[in-house]
Amino acid sequence: MKLGNVYKTVLNESQAQSCIVKFGRKLFGKELDNDEENTDIEDEYLDYIMQFMSSNDKTPRPEFIAAMKTLKGCMSEFPDILEPSGMAYKESEISIAELKLQYNDIKDDLDDNGDFTFNYKADVLVQTWCDSKEDAKGLASPNPALNQVLKGHKAVEDDPQALAEFIKNLPDLKKIMVPIVIKYQTNSDDFLFNAKDLTKLVKNDVKELLRISNQSISVHAEIIDMKPVYNLLSDLK
Repeated sequence: MKLGNVYKTVLNESQAQSCIVKFGRKLFGKELDNDEENTDIEDEYLDYIMQFMSSNDKTPRPEFIAAMKTLKGCMSEFPDILEPSGMAYKESEISIAELKLQYNDIKDDLDDNGDFTFNYKADVLVQTWCDSKEDAKGLASPNPALNQVLKGHKAVEDDPQALAEFIKNLPDLKKIMVPIVIKYQTNSDDFLFNAKDLTKLVKNDVKELLRISNQSISVHAEIIDMKPVYNLLSDLK
């Protein structure tokens, strides 16, 4: 064996031993139906996770970020629990101005709810994502300003003169936000936990997993309330 491979093997074994010392041989065994009691570190980390997942403020605390990075370092020791799989979905929003630039892509994929791609960058380092598109849709917040614009558009869309006046008097399109759902293939570099076990840990009804990165990524997206938004975009193009 080459010397470099020897060092790599030793480092891997040392990392594995460190994970076992911290978490035992069964990660979160008490909560995930194993017969192993939690270590003090596991209980501490579980508190961090519960606090983050239950809080409306999703700005992660430094100790929570450090804990999640430690868990990521132990993914190879506990892959069944920590390694994500499949597609992840998240509620988000995009401005009418940005959607205008995506009009042709949306038009070409109307059968798929106007699927389009754009670069998504999260505001915070750690985000919750869902393993179900329907769950992500359910977490989206209605936008009163958008609803008012769509209602006004519907009232004049069949009257060319009134429509032209309506469009001329629209507010700044960069400030009118449209709820969307984005989707992205999970990977072990960005994501942590499989949704089933994280949901069991935090006793949540929605199956979620964590993304530990706010680097810009190219995602697929679809508009939640597709038809009225598309009709508006068609008249704005």
